[in-house]
Amino acid sequence: MRLYAILLLILFSSSSYGQSFNIPDSLKNKTFEELLQLALENSENFDIVNLYSKTYLSKAKQEKDTAKIIHGFHPFTYIYRDTDIALAYTDSIIQMAIAFGDDRLIGSGYQKRGNYYADKLVTDKALDNYLVAKKYAKGYPRFNMVLDHNIGIIKRRMGNHAEALEVFKRSWKYFNRKNVKETNTLDYFEIVFALASSYTIVKKHDSASLYNRLGVKESSLANNQSEFYRFVLNEGVNQYKKENYNIAHDSIAKVLKNANGVLSKPNIMVGLYYFGEILLQRNQKDSAMYYFRSFDSLAIETQTIIPDSREPYEYLINYYKDKKDLKNQLKYIERLLKYDSIQSADYKYLSKKLTKEYDTPLLLKEKEQLIASLEADKNTASNQNIIISILLVLSLGGLGYYFYAQRRYKKRFLQLVATNTQQQNVKEDAPKDKSIVSGISEETITSLLQQLQKFEEKRGYLKTKINSKDLAKSFGSNSTYLSQVVNTYKGKNLSTYINDLRIDYAVHKLQSDPTFRKYTIKAIAQEVGFNTSEAFAKTFYKKTGIYPSYFIKNLEKQV
Repeated sequence: MRLYAILLLILFSSSSYGQSFNIPDSLKNKTFEELLQLALENSENFDIVNLYSKTYLSKAKQEKDTAKIIHGFHPFTYIYRDTDIALAYTDSIIQMAIAFGDDRLIGSGYQKRGNYYADKLVTDKALDNYLVAKKYAKGYPRFNMVLDHNIGIIKRRMGNHAEALEVFKRSWKYFNRKNVKETNTLDYFEIVFALASSYTIVKKHDSASLYNRLGVKESSLANNQSEFYRFVLNEGVNQYKKENYNIAHDSIAKVLKNANGVLSKPNIMVGLYYFGEILLQRNQKDSAMYYFRSFDSLAIETQTIIPDSREPYEYLINYYKDKKDLKNQLKYIERLLKYDSIQSADYKYLSKKLTKEYDTPLLLKEKEQLIASLEADKNTASNQNIIISILLVLSLGGLGYYFYAQRRYKKRFLQLVATNTQQQNVKEDAPKDKSIVSGISEETITSLLQQLQKFEEKRGYLKTKINSKDLAKSFGSNSTYLSQVVNTYKGKNLSTYINDLRIDYAVHKLQSDPTFRKYTIKAIAQEVGFNTSEAFAKTFYKKTGIYPSYFIKNLEKQV
């Protein structure tokens, strides 16, 4: 007999839940709505949620209210969310709701099942259940929006970040209008967090910081430590992505020091991963490896895979390879192979990226060679043959990659020349989501957009050492307003916006001016506003996919 059936028998038999559990006197006069609200408000305390949920179910049983009984199951799916018991409760909800004939309750059961699989990162089953729930959600706008939000999280996990962000924007707009903060703080925090993390992924870091600060503020007011540290961690990751390593270090260190037992272990894994990355930036390799090993230990303990976080294993493999520690090298190669196999199954969008960045067949070959090295005698001739084979493979691979890269660069060069990336001054459409600039008057926005157009027309971006504070001052505004307007209307942060204008100008100038092509890279960099040739070359490559020296060389060939 399935576990949900056993649970139902326990609940409805003569020795059932409602009769064996004694409702405390302090809760006997509480309404169903009050009990559910109390459970929600104390969601971080297992014992208290359990008490309120049992009371709710007992009262529902006494009143023989089937709908209330079904509602009473929901807190238990949260209490036991990390176990198969949660799945049994969701099955009970679905079976009872079908018998009761309530579409909203049936859909809610499938949603809970989707949440269970989403927590387990079984993405395909989570999506299947959310889609079934959608069929029962017609006529329930709020429930529909919650399901859309859950599907947005699936989209983000599958790599469809732009689509996911649009879903989260709609959720934010809808739930703000419905004042969800006052009725369900957990949903509110989830929406704010989803927006903040998605803005980080699409590199709109100012917007990410805006929502992270909001999350920190509201979680502090609600005295919710779990959400507070989740937003602190999220902003630490955002600052890391902005290359503000000191700020990122302080934020993540605060989380790792104080949030153990408060934050979920997958969130702690994220903190360990990025803290290790920051230590690598500081050239503290041995310390970084400690955090990567801790990351791996939690991954094994929780059987959790964090998307886009295979780097700790790559670092550990190379670290032990340099130390000639073959046993540990093999250990983390096997970990990485397992990670890749799970990722390939659950996250199809990663397959091409994994092939390019760390080719799995080569990884398997290296694993076999290491096993052979550990088991075989240290025979000089054998070792020489292995070395020669590896060198031959690497040489052939390097030669193949060289020709592949040359074809790729040639294609990018032809595309760049054909499209002539010199940007024209096109009036921007108003953004779909005005909530980001809701605190700025339309007059100020219009003024800033006009100033930016003049800035582009007069090529003000060619000046060196432009900063947001001075530029905003010259526009008669402040850096906060300027950053938000650029981020919203130009679709990028201020630094990227200025650098893109510089690169567009450089491309156009190099195509149209043969004399300009004779300049050194350093002189060209200074001419278009960069302080160093390295910064110019890096930015040029990031925008066009080729280096300026290659672009100039091939332009000369066309003459």
